[in-house]
Amino acid sequence: MYMYMNPVFFGIIAGGSDRKVLVASMITQRVALKEAGYDICIEDGLIRDFGALIRERLGEPAERETALVTDRNVWDRYERAISASFARAELKFRAVVLNPGEENKSLTGLGGLYDAFSEMQLRRDGLVVAFGGGVIGDLAGFAAATWMRGVRYVQIPTTLLAQVDSSVGGKTAVNTNAGKNLAGVFYQPSLVLTDTALLSTLPEREFRSGMAEVIKYGAIRSKRLFDSLKKELSSEALRDCVGECCAIKGGIAERDEYDNGERMLLNFGHSFGHAIEKLGGFRRYNHGEAVAMGMALAAETGERMGLTARGSAEELRGLLSFHGLDADCPYSPAELSAHMELDKKNSGGVVRLILLTTLGNAFAMSLDPCEFSRAVGAAREGEVF
Repeated sequence: MYMYMNPVFFGIIAGGSDRKVLVASMITQRVALKEAGYDICIEDGLIRDFGALIRERLGEPAERETALVTDRNVWDRYERAISASFARAELKFRAVVLNPGEENKSLTGLGGLYDAFSEMQLRRDGLVVAFGGGVIGDLAGFAAATWMRGVRYVQIPTTLLAQVDSSVGGKTAVNTNAGKNLAGVFYQPSLVLTDTALLSTLPEREFRSGMAEVIKYGAIRSKRLFDSLKKELSSEALRDCVGECCAIKGGIAERDEYDNGERMLLNFGHSFGHAIEKLGGFRRYNHGEAVAMGMALAAETGERMGLTARGSAEELRGLLSFHGLDADCPYSPAELSAHMELDKKNSGGVVRLILLTTLGNAFAMSLDPCEFSRAVGAAREGEVF
């Protein structure tokens, strides 16, 4: 289930903790929540300064226990770099290395982390570092939130999807047999450290998956961002794009931390997407691929209901296709409806959908199950609702 590594402690190295973090081009976004504000630091090549930033931003004592949760793929690629970064800051840590895959984001996987924390005697004044993609961030964040009623944690996202979405906003969860992310809590990180250079090693499919979430931000909040994605992105443009997505999500989280209003807009495409993921057994489609189909369905549904500007779905489909994302959902309205009943965004027996007025503007709408099935069926058949 997991590999519990031997303790790692590095002594004083020249230029270690006295080295100030002076990265002139680093983007810093502040998420100013009422009780748990934190910084998001974004830069290409930031991995060198991860340890120093933790010490600088959190005042982390070198002797405090730190559990670094990661997966085998990330650890094999970045063990030397992350170890050297912590060494320069004189931070000790122990690594808990999981097998990669969504199946670890479960109650069984959560229990494995609790066992590791217990074995290393992680106390309430300790620190959890989530070093990986969305699965690692969600799982380690939930473990940090519930271990000894809460220990601090740092998000270090290594995938595009995690950098622009799951590492920001404090949603932590695991999947259950009944559905995706049904067991979880809101628990904010103390710091988010994002190195966009790590994206250069992502498999193409994983990068495409993250682009679905980037496109989502443009679709719901910024037509300018949406249009900027119609060309290939340089490394600098990608860093700025990640920064803009984090600014959008961080701003929404500031105004609606617990997902009671405006934050629901971030779920554009996700009600459909989660159903598509489950119908595919969480293996056929990854999260971004499912959300891409979900966004296309939502745009088509809005158009057929006369609520979304005509041509929006076609333009959205075109951008998804440009980034290698399939917008065609293989499942029927009846199949989707059956798997959306337990969606967390629903309440009072109605299905909550996020729809577009135009690209760059979104709103929430509630439909009873019959209306929902009719609307989605009309969208799939190209009819007016």
